[in-house]
Amino acid sequence: MGLRPVVPSYPPSEEEPMSRSRTRTLLATATVVLLIVALSAVADASPARGTITTIRGIGGSLYTSSHWSPRRVSIEEGSRVRWRSVSFDHVLAAYGGNWTFHHSLPEGTSVRKRFPDAGTYLFRCRIHSTLVNGDCQGMCGKIVVH
Repeated sequence: MGLRPVVPSYPPSEEEPMSRSRTRTLLATATVVLLIVALSAVADASPARGTITTIRGIGGSLYTSSHWSPRRVSIEEGSRVRWRSVSFDHVLAAYGGNWTFHHSLPEGTSVRKRFPDAGTYLFRCRIHSTLVNGDCQGMCGKIVVH
């Protein structure tokens, strides 16, 4: 009477739980994928000089609040930023004292601005944020020009 080798079946059956090493491999793979996605978002927020960076205005839902995506971008002098209203209407406004900019952004529209000088530029949606003593809460964003 010879011994037969046990060959596991994949995916594991209900009687045969997934091994720890297989679970670790799946978790590591998922972590790597999430890291790649996160790094690509950071790369999109730091374009080369003279390019256009798009900031999307996204309206809130039952589970999320209205926000700019990305909330913060770094660009080179001379680059442009385009604000695009993806969902809901927004009123884009500069705050913080070093620049002026005010535009209505009905859903589906966009506006752009060139930033020739280095500095930090703060902006917000006047509908979906509050500004108290210079502190913005809600749909607020920042542009850093190098």
